[in-house]
Formats: sequence, structure tokens, C-alpha cells
Amino acid sequence: MRNMPGQLPSSRGRLSKPISELLDKNYQKPVLEQEIEQFPFFCWIDQAHAVMLIEQEIIPREMGRHILTVLRDIETGGVKALEIDPKKGGLLFHIEAILKKRIGDRNAGALHIARSRIDQSATAVRLAAREGMLEVASRIVDFRESLIRIGEKHRDTPLMGYTHMQHSQPCNLGHYFLAFADRLADRFVAGEEIFTRVNQSPLGTVGLSGTSWPIDREMTARLLAFEGHVENSKRGRDVDYLVEIASWLAHTMSILDRLATDLHLWSSSEFGFVETDDAFCGTSSIFPQKKNPLGLEMIKRAAGQSVSWQGTALATFRGAGTGDHMMAVVPVSDMLKVTRDKLELFAGIVDTLHVKEERIRQVLDDSWSPSSNLADTLVRKCDLSFRQAHHIVGAFLNICEEEGIKKADVTPEILQHASDATEKIKVDIDIKTLVLALNSEEFIRTRVSRGSVGPREVDRLLAFSKRQLVEDCSALDQKLRLLLVAKEHLDQEVRIRTVNHVYSLCHRKGGRSSLSSRRDL
Repeated sequence: MRNMPGQLPSSRGRLSKPISELLDKNYQKPVLEQEIEQFPFFCWIDQAHAVMLIEQEIIPREMGRHILTVLRDIETGGVKALEIDPKKGGLLFHIEAILKKRIGDRNAGALHIARSRIDQSATAVRLAAREGMLEVASRIVDFRESLIRIGEKHRDTPLMGYTHMQHSQPCNLGHYFLAFADRLADRFVAGEEIFTRVNQSPLGTVGLSGTSWPIDREMTARLLAFEGHVENSKRGRDVDYLVEIASWLAHTMSILDRLATDLHLWSSSEFGFVETDDAFCGTSSIFPQKKNPLGLEMIKRAAGQSVSWQGTALATFRGAGTGDHMMAVVPVSDMLKVTRDKLELFAGIVDTLHVKEERIRQVLDDSWSPSSNLADTLVRKCDLSFRQAHHIVGAFLNICEEEGIKKADVTPEILQHASDATEKIKVDIDIKTLVLALNSEEFIRTRVSRGSVGPREVDRLLAFSKRQLVEDCSALDQKLRLLLVAKEHLDQEVRIRTVNHVYSLCHRKGGRSSLSSRRDL
């Protein structure tokens, strides 16, 4: 009763009943939907595996030719040609059904020699994760370019610095944006490190214990553009790397959140430092004056949700000890898409951002934020410790605040009065020195330490960010090129075995091609 005529091919070999509609809805369909998204990767895997089976003389070349011909037709026809029906099972069985219809049961079943759904699916997940990571890395590079561009544009624009939401010290807007470009450069490097662990082939680990067939795992790894292969067959189905990806993406989103939060605040009427372009804003159905920075709000909302990504990934591993690998399903594809899209959105916002320099300078002119520079001046001019100078300047600011004295109206006498009330030290500072010490532009100009907001250091940081961006672009392009070359190489190997009955690469002892010894990828 288990193999009735006309029964759809699936993996229900030892089961006496068809799959429940409820289980189909809650398990089979979701799994199939995920695999459909990975259809191109399944095609790539099947072809690489078939080429390897032929090269290792595990299946006859004529059989392999028939299999590869149909596999190429399936790839060309796309998912629609598979006549998707969840009752068939996953993509493996949909593809096997087409093979069986075209070239018979024996030829169709040969493709699954030395392979399991476990290592096939694990390979597809890695290929999909790899592609998604490269897309995110590409958007990180694009956004860094936007940040560097606006940083260069505002290399001479001052900015108010804040700690605890209070004025701290004058800063530089170009320096500010370059800091975020630098943070994202760190995320790019972190992604490269994770990518190396992701880009290892599990194909050939089979179920858990490997296989008795003389497969060549190195060959399939090269054909699929993997940098290596998972060594221990027990780890073939491991998805620990998904936790790393989730953490990487969440950290990236947290950086976007910090920048979006600042720009969101600065775009408020009370600050008025920046204004997002109309194209990235919405309005109100009742308040005519409203210009809502929706783009920034969408980024902040997505970043809030990303906080749980790593925890979600870790929670799925709770069944690992029992072998329940189906529990280890991490929605990393959604995480990758969200991060990719928000990076792209943010680049558009930054590229069109309007900075209100006049407003920023007005706030700086009215602010006591250069006060630490006055303390440094007292240390230099009056031979005080910094703590003594700090006490005097603090008392000086209290007097000015209590008596309503503005920065433009300060005098050396007020400063001396503050010293008399605290350290009781003669403060020999003239009016010119006092006014200059409290000037925001002068504060920025006199910063000389490495990495500071001083003009020379901003120029150096800008040049450094540009060099780093070029290097990272080159590294990313190389990875993308290797994938393209590997796919072209596989296509060539498949054509050789399908277009001609005579294989031009097979003229050596034993009738096997030189593919197994090739190490050019």
C-alpha cells in the first residue's frame, strides 16, 4: 500500500499514510516556500553533484549526460516548470519527479547517490546566506560612500557636541559623519570574517556519517565557489554561522539606529540642524505644517526589531542535542533583506540631506561648550592643575548664569572673582585671550591630537576613509568575481557533458577528465 501506482514521489517510503493536511500546512508548505526562494542554488548544487558523480565514475557518463541535460532544462524553465505541489515534498522531489518523467526512474534516482536532503539543504542555505551577505556588504560600501561624500562636503562645518543631552564641546560635522563611515567599515571587516566561515561546503557530509561512495568533496566545493569544506560530517547540517550573521546584522542596524536617532532629533523644530528631503518625508492628514521624517522613523523601527535577532537565532538551537535539526530554522533571509533595504534607504536620505549651517553656528555662538578650552588656557597661562582650572571655570559659569551674563559680555574680572571664590589664585588673563578661549571656531581649529576634530586631522581621516573604501570595494569585487567565474566554470563543465557525446576533457588514463585535479578556483 505504500507505493501505489500514480502516487506522487516523495520521501514517505516507510510511512503508510499520506501527509496530514495540517502537517502539510504547518511544515511542508513553509519549507517548500523557503526552498523555492533558493531554487537557483538547488540547480547549482544538483549540477555540481552530477558532474562530480560522473568524474568519480560513480555513475556512467551516458547516464550523467541525460541527468545534466534535464537539470539544465529545469534551470532554464524556472520554478514554474516544476508544477509545484507540496504533497510531492521539497524541491529535491520536485526535481526528481521531472527527471523521472524525462529519463526514467533509474536515471532520476542516480542523482541522489552519496547525498542526503540534509547536506543538500545545508548547502543551499549557505549559498543563500552567502549571497545575502554579499548584498549587505555591497550596501554597506555604498552607504559608507554616501557618508564620506557628505563628510567631505561638511569638512569645515562646526557642530554642537552632546553628552547626557547637554552641550559638551564643539565638534565638526564632517568628522561626525566620518565616524559613522568608520563604524560601518568595522562591520564590513566583521562580515568578511564571518563570510569565511559561512563559505564552507557541507555537500558530501551526507546524513551524519559520510558515505561509502568515493566522492570528491573538494571538486564540488570548487564548482560551488566555496573556499573550503566542512571537515566533520557531523557538522554538515550545523547552522551556528547563522547566529553570527544575525549578530552582525543586528550590530549593523544598531549603528544605523544611532545615526537615525541623531538626525531625527536634529530635524525637530527645537534643534533645526538638518532637514530631510521631501522625497523621504510624509505629512499629516490634519496638521498642514507637518513634515514627518518617515525614512528615519522606518530605520529606527527596523533597528528596534533587530535587537531580538541574535536571541531568536540562539533559541532555535535548543533541539540540537536531540538531533532535531529542523528546529534550527533561523529567518536570516528576512534579516538580510531588512538590513540591505535600510542601508539603501539611509544612503538616499544622507545623499539628499539639507544641513542648516547658520542654525548650528547660532547655537554654538550662544553656548558655553568651549569652556574646557578656557580651563586648558588657564593651565597653560597660569600654571594651574587642570582640576584647579576646572573649579575656577565652573564657578565662572555659575556667576554668568546667575547674573545673566552672555558669552559676548564676559570680562577677566568675572573670571578672577570666580578664582577668588574657589582656588584663591591670581588669574592673569586678558580680555582677548578670554574671548578667544570661549570661541567655538577657535576651539575646533586648535584641536591637533590624532583623530580629533581639527582641520588637519579631519582631512587625514577623510583620506583614510577613502583609501579604506577603495580596498574594501576591491575585496568585495573579488568575491563577486569568484562566484561568477565558478558558475561559468560549472556551466562549461555541464556543456561539455551534454552537448557532445565525446568529452574533450576526458582524454587521459582511465577516461576521466582533468577536472578532479584542477585547482584554479
